[in-house]
Amino acid sequence: MSDPLLVVEGLNAYYGPSHVLQNVSFSVTEQAVAIIGRNGMGKSTLCAAIMGMTPPRTSGSVRLEGTELIGRASYKIAGLGIGYVPQGRRLFPSLSVEEHLRMVAGRNGGPWNMRRVYELFPRLAERKRNGGAQLSGGEQQMLAIGRALLTNPKLLIMDEPSEGLAPTVIEMLVETFGKFEEEGLRMLLVEQNLVVATSLAERQLVMIGGEIAAETTASELAGSVSADISASSLSLTRRTTMSFFVRPLALLPALLVLAACGSSTPSTPDLVFVSTRDGDYALFGVAADGGHERRLTKEKGDPATPKGLFFQTQPAWSPNGKRIAFASRRDGPSHIFVTRPNGTGVRRLTSSARDDDHPAWSPDGRRIAFGREGALFVVPAEGGRARRLGRGFGDAADPAWSPNGKLVAYDYRRPGFSIREIWVMGVNGRNSRQVTRLGAVSAHPSWSPDGRRLAFHSNARGGHYEIYSIGVDGTGLRRETRSAIDTIEPAWSPDGKEIAFSRDGAIWEVDRAGNARQITSAQNDSSPAWRPRGRIAARP
Repeated sequence: MSDPLLVVEGLNAYYGPSHVLQNVSFSVTEQAVAIIGRNGMGKSTLCAAIMGMTPPRTSGSVRLEGTELIGRASYKIAGLGIGYVPQGRRLFPSLSVEEHLRMVAGRNGGPWNMRRVYELFPRLAERKRNGGAQLSGGEQQMLAIGRALLTNPKLLIMDEPSEGLAPTVIEMLVETFGKFEEEGLRMLLVEQNLVVATSLAERQLVMIGGEIAAETTASELAGSVSADISASSLSLTRRTTMSFFVRPLALLPALLVLAACGSSTPSTPDLVFVSTRDGDYALFGVAADGGHERRLTKEKGDPATPKGLFFQTQPAWSPNGKRIAFASRRDGPSHIFVTRPNGTGVRRLTSSARDDDHPAWSPDGRRIAFGREGALFVVPAEGGRARRLGRGFGDAADPAWSPNGKLVAYDYRRPGFSIREIWVMGVNGRNSRQVTRLGAVSAHPSWSPDGRRLAFHSNARGGHYEIYSIGVDGTGLRRETRSAIDTIEPAWSPDGKEIAFSRDGAIWEVDRAGNARQITSAQNDSSPAWRPRGRIAARP
């Protein structure tokens, strides 16, 4: 047997105080390896940890051909020879297929180039001028795989590659992945579809509660008559187009543990956010320590269509923490909806023929401000006629109600100007005034709990976005985050000690001393919103 290409040894990872990965150890040699297990067991966190995308509190060792990866930046790890196909594809909706591929083509020498990707996936060549949001689910996955191949990797890590795809598309991808192995490309596969996992990898690792609980083989999984018991215990997916049998008695103890190890999920999350981890834009909740991530809205959309692109976005908590407002495009234009925190009781509030977005509750919970094609409006929280807030606006967005209910902050681009700035006005729509004068894009205001400051994101220093805060009177500008990656969509915590934000597909928070930590795993998460009077995030 050749020396291992990848060695994971004693790997631990934490989201705040939550110990997500617990002493994980395994290796990848010439055989493909599949990691199987139900949702919430730490599989995606393991992928992110290998790729250098988890919080700083990571210990243990991850070595690629003897080179230590812990502590290295993600792009440097990719440069060493690991290609990554993340769960949910994580494409840019507005970039074309060609632009996605050109971003990575030619960075590492090797056999993979754009011509070969187009030969492998002819459908991408036909759609190379289409944006990421205009592709079907299968086409998006082809693009995500092609993008990873252009790094000319030695190891390809794929997180749930069959998720949300039609059986015919899955069968095509399985055949494609088989060609990779024939060419010597090693694969580490995270998969809930047991047919895909056993078709591509002989070695099967069962993950339970952040640990590798058992190791078996695809041959063993295909040799048992206990298919129904084992499949239901693993919460894995069976495709009716392919038959299989699961697991001999040797693995039954691990399966029984897996079936019994459901997490104690709190009834109400501390943060709600938007994610495409299920293949469509939906609302999810998470505890402040990063645990108990779960989907809140039940209906699913197709991310390949404009309807799916804005399916359920931009959440806002009611002041009593009993309802969440959000924007959703379901039968034409986007409208404002409300739901209970558990995802039930969904009700539509607006019914305009134009797009409504970015809801914001008034402090008394009786009204919701929102944007409508460059103007601001207010609608009763129980539904009714919406009225325009202020006059003369042509490009206003992102309303945020002040804690005392007397002011509304928003971002606005004045006629003849190319940038947006932060403004405030009275709730009667009068006495508007400019707060920021940075000469740069400044947007998405969020009030501090005492109503004295506004957080917002801006590219004031050129290039990427960072989180800033400023006094309502326009003084005391302060830079809250420092990163080389776009950092956007601030949301002040209920106690005013942290600001949540989105960065690189994950939800983070930063305290007043500038210490940042990651809350959610990086699965195209955005638009965080704190639950009022909820449990405050634990500090590291």
